[in-house]
Amino acid sequence: MSQIIIQENPTTLILSEVNNQLIIQEQNTSIVLQSVGAQGPQGPAGPNVIDNTTTTTFTGILKGNGATITTATPDVDYATVTLTIVNALIFG
Repeated sequence: MSQIIIQENPTTLILSEVNNQLIIQEQNTSIVLQSVGAQGPQGPAGPNVIDNTTTTTFTGILKGNGATITTATPDVDYATVTLTIVNALIFG
């Protein structure tokens, strides 16, 4: 717990940090602010596996930017190959 006391006549403010909460006290009044970076309770454990039963709204190749994922764009995010089959008769 850390604490800062600000005293200015006739008011004394006490700022405290307890369990990721900022508590501001002035005489008989308290204000509690939860830290922006505070995390909530741990959720249920899940299967951390992606397999052929995993549902998704994505179609195609995925790309990431370090924070989120999205679908990659052909010829922009990866090179595509055009395959041309030519039927030819060769006489010798």
